[in-house]
Amino acid sequence: MAKNTDQLSIFDILKRVPSIIPDAPKFIEALLRLRLTPSEKKFNFTQMFVKQVKKQKSRPFISDEYSRYSYEEFNNWINRLAHQFQGRGIKKGDKVILLLENSTEQMAVSYALSKIGAISAMINTSLRKESLRHCVKLAEPKILIAHHHFIDAIKEIESSISDVEQQYIEYAGETSNVPSIQQQNKAEFDLFCFTNPEQEPVIHEPTLAKDACFYIYTSGTTGMPKASVISHGRWLKGYCAFGLTGLRLNKDDSMLVVLPLYHATAMVVCMTSVIAGGAQAVIRRKFSLSKFWSDVKENEITAFGYVGEICRFLLNATPSEAERGHKMTKMIGNGLRRDIWMEFKERFGIEQICEFYASSEGNAAFFNALNIDGTIGLSVNPFAVVKYDTDEEAPVRDAKGRMIKQKAGEKGLLLAEITKLHPFDGYTQKEQTDKVIFRDVFKKGDAYFNTGDMVHLMGFRHIFFEDRMGDTFRWRAENVCTTEVESSIMEFNNGRLAIEHAIVYGVKVPDCDGRAGMAAIKLNGTAETDVFDFDKFHKHISSLMPHYAVPVFVRFINEVQLTSTFKYQKSGLKNDGFDVSKVKDPIYFLNPTDNRYTKLTPEIASQKELWQML
Repeated sequence: MAKNTDQLSIFDILKRVPSIIPDAPKFIEALLRLRLTPSEKKFNFTQMFVKQVKKQKSRPFISDEYSRYSYEEFNNWINRLAHQFQGRGIKKGDKVILLLENSTEQMAVSYALSKIGAISAMINTSLRKESLRHCVKLAEPKILIAHHHFIDAIKEIESSISDVEQQYIEYAGETSNVPSIQQQNKAEFDLFCFTNPEQEPVIHEPTLAKDACFYIYTSGTTGMPKASVISHGRWLKGYCAFGLTGLRLNKDDSMLVVLPLYHATAMVVCMTSVIAGGAQAVIRRKFSLSKFWSDVKENEITAFGYVGEICRFLLNATPSEAERGHKMTKMIGNGLRRDIWMEFKERFGIEQICEFYASSEGNAAFFNALNIDGTIGLSVNPFAVVKYDTDEEAPVRDAKGRMIKQKAGEKGLLLAEITKLHPFDGYTQKEQTDKVIFRDVFKKGDAYFNTGDMVHLMGFRHIFFEDRMGDTFRWRAENVCTTEVESSIMEFNNGRLAIEHAIVYGVKVPDCDGRAGMAAIKLNGTAETDVFDFDKFHKHISSLMPHYAVPVFVRFINEVQLTSTFKYQKSGLKNDGFDVSKVKDPIYFLNPTDNRYTKLTPEIASQKELWQML
């Protein structure tokens, strides 16, 4: 097919079919597993791992900077941990907070909890203060397990979580000798627990497919982070979609995992792909541009999990000998923009891009099973793309109150139908779940999950991603909730320069994926913006928000535009961006050279190297 074609033909589909014929048994297995595992059936996702343990045993399964384990060694470890948790009284349905960086111990602890039906609440390690406290309290955990260097972050919220047992482990795979802050009378958490039995733990209350195994926190569209539920059945769907029919790894493959395991892309998409293929996971604490290709070569990496930002960083880097002569030909992830898709493939010798679309809480997934360029693939789930009013930030309804379906070649809001076969697990809070469900969409009684994403309908059930809508945008591979940032800005005390309105949205930046945060601020009266205390403002926002949510741009406006439903009119502001040639309002940006806000001028705006540093 032609590059980045907006509409598919039957010939585009047919010419890809021969490439998947050798993997037909995997497609059949995926269909059977999905059909034979309804939500009420007994199922624990670690069964699929144990199945591979019996096949692979001594073959390498997982490693990080400090340790390496075979399938059998890792299973023995998580069994010992599972027995330890049972000894502490942890049982099915109990929640345990994990404030851990990417590591083999993070995987071991979470899989051990899953084996006994407990739930791992995977905390974003960037969160601090109120956001961190909120996420911990939301889970109602029995235990909090953290890497030792997060003690200071926990101290800041300790008074409000004093009822939660706190345990700490060192990063380099060694247990900490430092007692818990509050719970010094509790037994020390033993990371390796070598004296515990290695046989499978006995479970008195079986796990069902509908039961939760992970909480993945998402900013959603409004308010503080919400805990989306990843059930054992949902993990199985990822195993079938991404592992068996998407990337289709085998036992000779090694996948580099640099994405944070507190996100579903790494924890579910990457790990299901590894386990489904009996492959190996090579985990790194974080992405390193300088070490990426040497890591790929030294560990004979054949696949990696990506987000679009990583691809952009790799492509923007100066070509070097290090990026040649590697074995990496496969990748799975999301956010690879169509403007760099073919250039990325050709420069780095990538043969298969399994771009996918999914959300931590959603009930539909798209994956590029046919390896067609420029698409996030197809979905076997029922979905619809509907007409959307960007000014009103709402779907368009006809005279009968029904939404309007778009045709191939058109773009609109993506909705996923909620059915018995495709349930919506939602969030831990029912009221948050109800907010993202549209009802009576095409007929009375139907229900659809609102993804909040604009997509382009390509035909043959394929789509490609256009943009994030509503009150959330993505920056540095993280979702930023605009209402949360707006609330934090309104709390800023700048003396007589009181803030009357704060409107936060994302704007496009050259050569950057996602959208950088911009705050349009209306000060009281005719206050002069040149005496606004930016250093104090930056310190205030940084103390409340993770680094990726701190506004990159600040624009001072004289009036606020509202929609007919009295919401902030953001479309005009988004379109203006930070184009100082047409925007007369003063605009400041967080200069990456000194991490301070600087007034934006046409001369500064023309310096492309600045934007590449963001």
